[in-house]
Order: sequence, then structure tokens, then C-alpha cells
Amino acid sequence: MDIIVRNDGIAMTEIARSLGSPAPTTTKHVDRLVTTALAFRLPDHADRRKVLVHASKRGGSAHSRLLPLVQQVEDEFMDELAIPDRQVLRTVLETWFE
Repeated sequence: MDIIVRNDGIAMTEIARSLGSPAPTTTKHVDRLVTTALAFRLPDHADRRKVLVHASKRGGSAHSRLLPLVQQVEDEFMDELAIPDRQVLRTVLETWFE
């Protein structure tokens, strides 16, 4: 949801690339977001073969409400790691999600 909110009107292929997940897996996750009215799809005006994913108002609200909680959990997790381990984890994640 974070990727969709931060990149409103993002293509499915870009979501999959950002997550590092296969396209079919990404489609299943986006299908769930659409089914629960957290996101919706529209054709790309520039290329009608492309489908773009947008956050709904409900999805944007859920994201805004949950983001601080997610950040708190991430911060608590990082606080439990030794400083060298934090650096290694950040390097791995940055490399993986480039």
C-alpha cells in the first residue's frame, strides 16, 4: 500500500519491481487491495494496454493511520540490533530494493 500511496497511478510492473516479487504474486496482492476498496485500477491514458493502480480515499486513510505504527515497529526492531548489524541490514535492503 505504501508504494501505491507514494506513487499514485503506478503500473503493476513497477509495483512488482519495487517489491522484488513476481508479477502474479503482485497481482494477487493488488487484487486484495481492490477487493477491500483500498485501491483501484484505471487504464493508462498514454498506453491503454497498461493498467495503473491508485490508492482510494479509504486506502489513503488506512495508510495514514497505520504508517506511524509500522514505523514504530521498524524502529523498535532496529533498536534491538547492534550498530554493525543495523548497517549490514540497511546495506542489504538498499541493495535489494534498488
